[in-house]
Amino acid sequence: MAQKKFLKKKIIPFDPLRARTVNDMVSTLATCSFQARNLAYALDVWEAMCRDKKCFRVISLAGAMVPGGMALLVSRLIEKKLVHAVVCTGATIAHDLCNAVASNDQAHYLGSEWEDDLALRAAKINRIYDTYLGEEAFERAETTMARLLPKIKFDQVEQNVRTITTSSFTKQLGSMLHGHSILTAAARNGVHI
Repeated sequence: MAQKKFLKKKIIPFDPLRARTVNDMVSTLATCSFQARNLAYALDVWEAMCRDKKCFRVISLAGAMVPGGMALLVSRLIEKKLVHAVVCTGATIAHDLCNAVASNDQAHYLGSEWEDDLALRAAKINRIYDTYLGEEAFERAETTMARLLPKIKFDQVEQNVRTITTSSFTKQLGSMLHGHSILTAAARNGVHI
């Protein structure tokens, strides 16, 4: 008798043959469990936010989104005016900068989480879980920063102290970069980072 209180809705397994669109697929995940159901819930929240023209949409990027291949997704959301501000780590910006100065806007490679870290270190390769990034990518980013930093305008200079907000810094940096990245998309579309 006590079970009836808890056993109300059965899992409805995801059937890929019934999903005709990406929206169908993600919405159907609401009848599943774990992260599948959370993804469906996130889609519902996102759709409600996008329909509300007064909603100021902020995305927060945690973890290795750029090394994981999600930078283009984020920049496309910015370009489509679906994001008004980005909150992220400095590592996100560093990896995005590595991509922005790389050929074809991509510096990261598929790798393996099982590779020997000492062998990777000897080869001057950084590992971000199952993603590789050669040390030369960071060197190109640093060279680019050294060239662009003197062009950055500070927000305020008082008593020999220069200050600049992160938003102002990333906007100026993104406006000086070429290619396609979160930084460049944000700068071109007035999105604060």
